[in-house]
Order: sequence, then C-alpha cells, then structure tokens
Amino acid sequence: MYIEPDPSADSRHETQTPRSQDTDNQLDSLPSVSQTIAYRQFGDISLADYRTLLSIADIVKDIDHTNLKQSCSDQELRTLCAQARRAEELFGVGPKTVCVHSGDVAFCVKELSGTSVEVCAVTGFPLGKDHTLSKVANAEHAIQAGATEIDMVINIGALKSGRDADVTADIQAVTDCCHTHSVAVKVIIECCALTDDEKVRACHCAEAAGADWVKTSTGFGSGGATATDVLLMRKSVSPSMSVKAAGGMSGVADAETMRSNGAQRYGASKVLLDALAQAEKIIGLSSGSSQDSDNMSY
Repeated sequence: MYIEPDPSADSRHETQTPRSQDTDNQLDSLPSVSQTIAYRQFGDISLADYRTLLSIADIVKDIDHTNLKQSCSDQELRTLCAQARRAEELFGVGPKTVCVHSGDVAFCVKELSGTSVEVCAVTGFPLGKDHTLSKVANAEHAIQAGATEIDMVINIGALKSGRDADVTADIQAVTDCCHTHSVAVKVIIECCALTDDEKVRACHCAEAAGADWVKTSTGFGSGGATATDVLLMRKSVSPSMSVKAAGGMSGVADAETMRSNGAQRYGASKVLLDALAQAEKIIGLSSGSSQDSDNMSY
C-alpha cells in the first residue's frame, strides 16, 4: 500500500496524495494489462500515473520492435532486444516481437531467452520482387531459426500489371509454408506505391491467399503508415484478418491514432523507445529518482 516518503526525499513528493484503500481497489479493478503491472512496486505512484502506464502498456504489447537496416550490427541487435527486455521489466509485458531479417533470427532468439518476446522475420524484403521459391525458402529458414511470425512483401509490379492471380499465388505459397508450422503471416502491400484501388485489391489478394494480416509498409518506401490507409485496409478485409501499421510512427500517440483507425499491431523502431521514456519519467518522478529518458538502463 502507500509508502510514507522519506522526509529527505525530493520535494516533488510533497504534492503526492497518499493512496487510500479505495484507490487500491480502483487499481485492482482496472482491466486488461493492469494485472500484469505490479503497481505497488512503484510506491506512491498516483492513480493517474498508473492509468497512464496502463495505456502505454496496452500499446507496448502490440509492438513489433524493429531494426531492418542493412547496416544493423550485432550490438544494435543486442540493444534492440535489451529494449524489449526493459519493457517487460517495467510494464510486466514486452513488445509482441522484435522484427529482424531472417539471418538475425537465431541471434535474437538467444538474446530474448527467458522473456515472452517473440521474433518476427521478413521475406521478399523490401522490394517484393524475389521469386516465390526464394520467399518461401527464406521464410522456412527463419522459422527453423525460431521465428514465430513472417512479414512478406507482395510483388507490387505484378499487382500494378493486373496480375492479381499471380500476387495471390505468391502470397499463398509463403502462407502455406508458414501455416504448416503454425506461424502467422503478415502481407506488406507498400501503400505508398499504390493507388487506393490497388490497396484494396492487394488486401483482397492477401485474404484470398489465407494470410493472417495485411501490413501497410516496409518502412523503406517513400512513406510509412497513415491513418487513412489503415482505415481503408481495415474496411477492405474481413474481421478475421488483422491490420498492422508500420513505418512513420514516432511515438505512442501515433500508435494510438493507428489503433483508433483499425490497426492491431505497430511496426516501428521509435514507439517502444517513447513508451520506455514515458514510463521511466513517471517512475523516476514518483520515486524521487534523477534518472531521465536520456539515461535509461537499456
């Protein structure tokens, strides 16, 4: 329950209101991820701050924390995984996955051992022009290395040429491979390269192929996710399919905007960092710590 502040602690504690039993009861009754965040470890954190942490955690659990840079080093992969670990420590729930190239899957699986964070890999990335057999082989390799989700890029040129049957067949080949291993498939349609009609057709191809998700972007095109595209994609597939927004998001607020338009997953490199910074600030202030977002333990 409420922990009496040390009289010598930072004066910021003087404005804190002691938590009553009623407040604790309110906290206990909060839904969703509230039960995974051990709020009592934060001492005199206010109900308002706790609600903020819950709201952030509800985004965190649906993040694919991503580094798909060509130059990504082993140390950058360690940092990516350390950030995911840190989120699980703070919120009691980490991002859904870290998303990396297939050759980095085994490394990340090892780094994330002991956590609930999974590893997602890409195939046909970022252009989508690889032969279907190459996409399938790459997906198979990633799955054998420990990937639990695969994000594939469609053949955009085939879609623009009106060869929707070929686009569907390409997606289905990867999907069949993945589903054999109970691995989910997200289909990247690269919205920035498509007209609205093409976006709708791409979504229809993905659903016809049996894929699990449609995804807005690679993050390597001329633009990332937009709320308008997310809404269009949500309307273009049945409720059984999910929508992932990727690229162009700089923080939790952007992810919340995508969620309000129908996204259920957020692929980004910055959203989790913003979540961690906000949480560290809240916990640091309420505990009298001088730690700030520029000096995080990860």
